[in-house]
Amino acid sequence: MFVTNTVFLGDSKIPWKPLIAVAKMFGMAPDGVNILKQDQLEELFLKAGFAIDYRLEPGETEGIFKAVFIILKKPLIKTNCINPR
Repeated sequence: MFVTNTVFLGDSKIPWKPLIAVAKMFGMAPDGVNILKQDQLEELFLKAGFAIDYRLEPGETEGIFKAVFIILKKPLIKTNCINPR
């Protein structure tokens, strides 16, 4: 089971991409910040083999950002190995 609480800046009305680029130049944002939409991240989870079990969307905060809780499950992989090493 995998639980994530993610803010989707890509679904926002504010142009976060240039703002974060400027913040990175001044060392105020880490290099790992990515601007994603909810459907983009969910597609990445599905490609990685996860299934979305539950989604809670508390709502937008005045159009600034959208936060979502997503609970995912990954099916167990059955093997024919008796004693895997």
